[in-house]
Amino acid sequence: MPNMTYFLIKFSALIGEGDIKVPKNNVTNDTITNILKLAFGVFAAIAVLMISIGALKMIMSKGNPQEVAKARETVIYAAVGLVISLSAFTIVSFVVGSV
Repeated sequence: MPNMTYFLIKFSALIGEGDIKVPKNNVTNDTITNILKLAFGVFAAIAVLMISIGALKMIMSKGNPQEVAKARETVIYAAVGLVISLSAFTIVSFVVGSV
């Protein structure tokens, strides 16, 4: 039974002769940037929607301290998510642009 070295030698010989075709992709930096813009745009839209929902909950709470606290937490968490999403978009745009 042949050992692993035999297979590695045969495989490297095949690659050297060009018998194995490695697929090539046509993904460019523009494609990656567009996908990331879409993803971060969706995240930002969800965060803005959650801020709006939290604000509406705060208005509809009628002064109930527990409901106001829940609504405030929703707004704070959504704002933090929005900041993280915008920061991530900025960092990724910078990295992709410098490559």
